[in-house]
Amino acid sequence: MVMASNPKRHHYLPQTIQRNFLAEGESKLWYYDRKKDKYEQRTPKGLAHARHLYSYINLEPEQRYSLEKAFSTLEDKAAPAFLKLHKGQEIDSKEHHAISEFVGMQYFRTPPKLGIITELAGRASKYSIENMRTEIKNMSDEAFLKFIDNYNKNSGNEPSKITKARLIKTLLEGTITLNNDKNLQLKTLVDVGTSLGIGFSAREWIVLHTKPGSEFITSDVAVHLAPDGKPAPNTGFGPASPGMAVIFPFAKNAALMITSVRRPIIIHSEFGDEFLAHANEGLARVSGELYSSNKELLEKLVQKGGLAKTTFRPTFDEAQIQKIAQKHFFEGDSQTGTDN
Repeated sequence: MVMASNPKRHHYLPQTIQRNFLAEGESKLWYYDRKKDKYEQRTPKGLAHARHLYSYINLEPEQRYSLEKAFSTLEDKAAPAFLKLHKGQEIDSKEHHAISEFVGMQYFRTPPKLGIITELAGRASKYSIENMRTEIKNMSDEAFLKFIDNYNKNSGNEPSKITKARLIKTLLEGTITLNNDKNLQLKTLVDVGTSLGIGFSAREWIVLHTKPGSEFITSDVAVHLAPDGKPAPNTGFGPASPGMAVIFPFAKNAALMITSVRRPIIIHSEFGDEFLAHANEGLARVSGELYSSNKELLEKLVQKGGLAKTTFRPTFDEAQIQKIAQKHFFEGDSQTGTDN
């Protein structure tokens, strides 16, 4: 992939994946914005991107754009491996690792999931501030003065005359926040994406191939969850939870389903239209923007899901999504029924 030395337009669904959803001979995808209830056609270059989404702040240019460049390198490694899966070919260990890391990052790198990371970090900051307020309240006056003096020395701030009562009041009012900037958000993205990718490499993969005439959609979320067993409410409903599978459509007629089964094996399977419809409906339900080569398919999903003029904001454990998915993917104890 050829890219500018300091790219400013960052795609959260890589163009290499978007192009896999184009109709033969076409250069544009249909795009649907459920908030605006608007359809239009765009090239992959104009879809699923935001300016400086992965740019660090207050760093030199070489470091500022390092994450976007790292994502580009990862995309270049994963793209040919996805092509092999698409063709039903075997992949080697390096390609397997590249796809695992790619999907792990893809789950968290979209704006909705980045928003969750920020909110989680905000909750952690709030918890820390509350603990700090309690500790300061219990300090002796002498210990408090030493605490303020040490803080000023370590931070390089001018000597402060703030009183213990005033600092407690300030913390209580929430006018002080801990370090919760964008750099922390991006560091967390890399940490959780890497961890998830490692977990994916040890799980069973099922490559789902559609029948002729049927196709997947993709979206601004791209990766979504579905139960492949009995999820345990006490462990949550996240991508690493027992009984939860991850589904990533990587082409209009192929998707990767990473099951919750702990065995590193790849199975290729052709499946029916009913399962495909449920997969598309599940992805549409948890996305704000939908992309496809087929406008009629998007219109059908929007109408069936009642998506027009609505927005979706992912919850932390996505429990509500899974309750809906459970109804679609299961009847009693039966599983999704992919064929080996």
